[in-house]
Amino acid sequence: MAKWSRRTAMFSAVLLITSILGHRFGLVETISLFWLAGIVAALALLAILLAALGYFQLWEFGDRGGRNSTKGLLIALVVLLPFGWGTARLLTLPRITDVSTDLSNPPTFHHAANRRDARMNALGAFDRGNGSAQQDAYPQATGRRYPLSLDLALEIATAALSDLGWSPLGRARLGGFGGTVTLEVAAPSPWVGVVSDVAIRLMDEGDAIFVDLRSASRYGVHDLGGNAAAIARFYAAMEAEIMDRNALFQTPAE
Repeated sequence: MAKWSRRTAMFSAVLLITSILGHRFGLVETISLFWLAGIVAALALLAILLAALGYFQLWEFGDRGGRNSTKGLLIALVVLLPFGWGTARLLTLPRITDVSTDLSNPPTFHHAANRRDARMNALGAFDRGNGSAQQDAYPQATGRRYPLSLDLALEIATAALSDLGWSPLGRARLGGFGGTVTLEVAAPSPWVGVVSDVAIRLMDEGDAIFVDLRSASRYGVHDLGGNAAAIARFYAAMEAEIMDRNALFQTPAE
């Protein structure tokens, strides 16, 4: 039992790592990744059960295997850490998959809907019924204003997207005062690489640009906070790019 606990735990760890790497490099589809994650969790739980049986045999009959049981238990617990984190997010965050910084007039997707197949979440109108739940869970998900021209804001936003590794899907330009431009990108999550579609709307206000984002998951019924995190990552990347450019034009102190 103790040996099989260690072996099962090791196999679950290897399967978890190879599944994530395979998904990151496009060798494993997202739906397959979800199934593999379920198998990994089941194997880790089995390893814990086998470790418990190994400890029982050690206690009752004086069998060997204490080290193997301990190794199996520790490895399985490490493997289950991300699943525990996900379960906590599942229980504490609202069950939404579409987050917008503008709840009354969210950015519109013009290109992303055509990239989704039948296995993915439908990408339609923003569900304003989730607005209060979103505000309570993600109060920081609000639009931001920058003292930039539209052309410069587009240049900075494009550089931020490159830094994040987000892939462009298209651009839409609307009329109105100063004009409005919406960029659409595919945004993989940092570690696992599960993709959300993000619309970035830059609205020219004359002396400033107002930036709103909308991030929608392609898969699942719960985003585990990933869409709000994607919005925060973009704002952070854009503001870092602004700071870097400002530093270039600062005159050195005499």
